Amino acid sequence: PDENVWLLKWDEGGKPLLTAWTVDGTAPLGLDLGRCRITDAFGARIEAESTGELEITPFPIYVRDMQNSAAWRGLLEAYDVQQREIEQRRQRAKACRKYLYDFGPADRVGEHLLEGIKFGYTPVGAADVWDEARGYGFNLPAMSDENRAWVRSKLDGDGCRMRKDLEFRFRVEPGTYSLSVGFSAHAEEALVRVEGLKEPLAMPLSKKEERVVADEVVVGKPTILSISHDGYGEIRWVNLIEKSGSAR
Repeated sequence: PDENVWLLKWDEGGKPLLTAWTVDGTAPLGLDLGRCRITDAFGARIEAESTGELEITPFPIYVRDMQNSAAWRGLLEAYDVQQREIEQRRQRAKACRKYLYDFGPADRVGEHLLEGIKFGYTPVGAADVWDEARGYGFNLPAMSDENRAWVRSKLDGDGCRMRKDLEFRFRVEPGTYSLSVGFSAHAEEALVRVEGLKEPLAMPLSKKEERVVADEVVVGKPTILSISHDGYGEIRWVNLIEKSGSAR
């Protein structure tokens, strides 16, 4: 339960061996293993009657012949449950629909981290107009590719410049999604518009924030979403990610 205390369980000739250490500083083990034998990082050995208040440091100790095995087995079972839940979330992350677009020069394409898995963005340049087979593109060529080389982020460091009559379109399957758009407006206040949803969106955008987020949007049928802006600015990236449990 204490994230600063780590345990590694080994099998030593058919018997359990625990290694315990802290990430930083000292902390009590917080786990009563009963009577046991302990070897420290320098080879010194002690016989302990209990370990609940045993002080652990970044130098690992090795615990053998534990009288109370239920204590560490309970932790291991809880860990196994946690790992199964993590794997289930990872499988859902792999299976869910993801529409990820990164705008600007093709040599600065970012990745989206979802449940510990990296998913690549589709690069979109200013010249990429709508293509039926491809399923995404601008209605007209964007004004230019923009590159802020001093910004380290591959997502926020580049984009495509847009004006009022430009929109980015992409084909989307039905479902419930979360939507976020990285956009830098030239005006102090502006709107990012999203058409093609069950309920069209007009999301306020400030010059400072450079992104808009809608936690839940619904696409009722196969459609083409369009993202536009009511002035000048740079679209940097788009994330549309299907939410867990969304019906297909």
